[in-house]
Amino acid sequence: MKKKADLNDIALAEADIINLKKKVEDLEVQLNQQLEKKSTSMNDSCSQRQPNHHAKKEDKPKGTGAVVKESGSKVALPITSEPAVVHLCLKWLLLLRKLLERPGDATAVYVSTEKAQKELGWKAKYGIAEMCSDQWKWASNNPWGYQSKP
Repeated sequence: MKKKADLNDIALAEADIINLKKKVEDLEVQLNQQLEKKSTSMNDSCSQRQPNHHAKKEDKPKGTGAVVKESGSKVALPITSEPAVVHLCLKWLLLLRKLLERPGDATAVYVSTEKAQKELGWKAKYGIAEMCSDQWKWASNNPWGYQSKP
């Protein structure tokens, strides 16, 4: 049986994790905004330098693509200057995400009842929203997964 102090510690730890995740999301938004500004200014300057938009592909400035994903959105922007800064920002965001992961957390969760239906004759009665909700509740109520508190 968990003591009240243990439950308070768990609640505080979960609040810290939620705050860190929010900070990572905010950093991703800021990075996307910076990339959009940089892309717009680079596109403007490129179009001024090359007014002929029918120019050969080889004549157009080449850039690297940077992709930042969050909440199902995807922004791909050409970066023609300061790619090292963008690379460093992305590296830090990935590191922050890695630090927020707990040992035993699933990196991906796939839901399919096809095998259970074929082998056991069992059919799911709940949809994906309920399944995700139940999985979230379980993960929230079991912050250390199947292991006991470290």
